[in-house]
Amino acid sequence: DMENAYLLGRITKKGYETNFGKQLLEKVNAHSSVQVSSADFEQEVSTNIERDIQNELILAPMFREIAMNSASMILPIMPDSGYAEITGAAGSTDATNPNGTLESRGGTNRGGIALSEIELRTVKMVAKSYLGNETEEDAILPILPLLREAMIRSHARGVENMILLGGHADGAYSSITAASGLLKYASTNSRDVNTGTAGTIPALTAAGLLGLRKQMGKYGLRANDVAYIVSQRAYFELLEDAEFQDFNLVNTQATKLTGEVGQVFGSPVMVCDEFPEAAAGKYYALAVNTRNFVIPRQRGVTVESDYLVEDQHRVLVTSQRLGFKEIIPNAKSVIGFKYPAAA
Repeated sequence: DMENAYLLGRITKKGYETNFGKQLLEKVNAHSSVQVSSADFEQEVSTNIERDIQNELILAPMFREIAMNSASMILPIMPDSGYAEITGAAGSTDATNPNGTLESRGGTNRGGIALSEIELRTVKMVAKSYLGNETEEDAILPILPLLREAMIRSHARGVENMILLGGHADGAYSSITAASGLLKYASTNSRDVNTGTAGTIPALTAAGLLGLRKQMGKYGLRANDVAYIVSQRAYFELLEDAEFQDFNLVNTQATKLTGEVGQVFGSPVMVCDEFPEAAAGKYYALAVNTRNFVIPRQRGVTVESDYLVEDQHRVLVTSQRLGFKEIIPNAKSVIGFKYPAAA
């Protein structure tokens, strides 16, 4: 009721002066020793909507979020350190003048490292719903749950598509550059494997997923840092693989990851329905080091509304600001399987 009253007030531009809103406030304050204001309702509703969007997500919970105060921010990064120096030994290369570890000094191959930086940027994601001018309060109430569900699902689909296909030709946001997705990073750095022969579509196996992880080098060493993301078709092919079935039988680790359907050598397998349709040259499975990617977020979900006089209808708008970024550029942190080229 609280969420319906808030959304109804936004749609009608009456706030809690609607009949439904007045009845709710009266009911709450009449049965409580603490007076509840409309501001408390607004914060609670926004939190609930954002939480429900999070519950719909499969890919986003795998990555860390960074809170931002503006639409762009510079993040300093430091590559792996070099070796510590040994000095004072006769004939030593370093003698008694060791090189620094945070700044390169001298000409030896054990010089220091140089700090670098990446730019984190966010994009605004917006979902809109329209209602005709003549729609009365009593007629809006029955469809409010549908409007709310549509907004939540729209944002969830948008976030998932951005993380997987942002900036890629097969995605819904092919033109954005501030938030490139996993397939964009894989294709740009040629981190892909063509399986099978021309004109054939091979089935995905657990051994194939392990092969992707092997190609990640040091980024694939820690099983807890690696996750496999597969398409719907690839998932059903995995179910027919005897090795994958064995992994599920011996797996004793309980998990609450949304969308996880099993594990391969300790790394979760996630199903995402945002992959492009199976066709020649299209991706259908990824191995990802989740620690090398972050989700910068400037703010959560807000709900606004307005009346468009020219179009004679009301518009309800939900928006949020977030992005997706690779931390160490050009690393082997994402490698994918592609269907072979057409014959």
